Amino acid sequence: MSKAEDFRNHINEGYTFEGDFIAFGSAILEGGPVGEANVKIPLSTLNRHGLIAGATGTGKTKSLQVLADERALKGIPIHLKLKHPTYHINWEEVREKVTAKTKLIITNNPHNPFGSAWNEDEIKALEELVQAHPELMVLIDEVYEYIQYNNEHQSVLKSSILGERSFITYSFGKTMHVTGWKLGYCIAPESFTAEYRKIHQYMAFCANNTMQYAVAKYLNTGEFWREVMPMYQQKKDLFMEQIKMSRFKTLTRSGTYFFLLDYSEISTLSDVDFAKELTIKYGVAAIPVSVFYQDQTDHKVIRICFAKQNETLIKAAELL
Repeated sequence: MSKAEDFRNHINEGYTFEGDFIAFGSAILEGGPVGEANVKIPLSTLNRHGLIAGATGTGKTKSLQVLADERALKGIPIHLKLKHPTYHINWEEVREKVTAKTKLIITNNPHNPFGSAWNEDEIKALEELVQAHPELMVLIDEVYEYIQYNNEHQSVLKSSILGERSFITYSFGKTMHVTGWKLGYCIAPESFTAEYRKIHQYMAFCANNTMQYAVAKYLNTGEFWREVMPMYQQKKDLFMEQIKMSRFKTLTRSGTYFFLLDYSEISTLSDVDFAKELTIKYGVAAIPVSVFYQDQTDHKVIRICFAKQNETLIKAAELL
């Protein structure tokens, strides 16, 4: 069996969906990487005129808008916000926005940057939506599938209805702690991937055969992904314990390796200025959440990454 066949078989074994997939690597699989961050947009729709990007945006809205304008017949972004402080999708609002022209919903689960994760009701809501609109497709990023803490991951691949209408992207980088390698894969019906391959080669960068062989070999070492969530659970609990006496308030943390911290009782600075102050004055790097919103909505919330050594987390908590 070739390395490419071995790679494919391991991916297929992880899912019950009987479809096709494109890997984001170029040497032993088809095409090059689509760069794991390319689809991290919270919620959006696409109409006959092109991309309707959406929700809050996650720092990638502009690049997708450019792609839509230049290559998808001038898409019109329609942004649907995930509401503070729970950051869950308002499905009633989604139903109101979707029309006969709508072609694509773009979302991610678990959510980056907000850390919220779907439940079974949200899968059902999306099923009802695509059934009501026969031409509607879904593009969903599930790269944090193994990093969520409260419930089992609710993948659209668990639904035959959604599996037949979706592109689902995954990341070896997030699961294997090699995000810089930019390797992942996309699962979709064969008819979808046939069209995807036509543009895939123009979106590729960074992959090389050595990294792909390394991933293929590591896939033979057992169910290593089962160790991912407990590791991050320990780090999350450690940081929460260390910071509990501070004036920060922790928000959603159902998935990913990010914390949201509400600092409204600490400062009146904008989140951008507050993040700058933390970095310059205290040496703790944080991301202001407003930069993920298309209209820079500021709820006095910052994002902290806890995918760090325990010593680093303890030191950061002391500084905060």
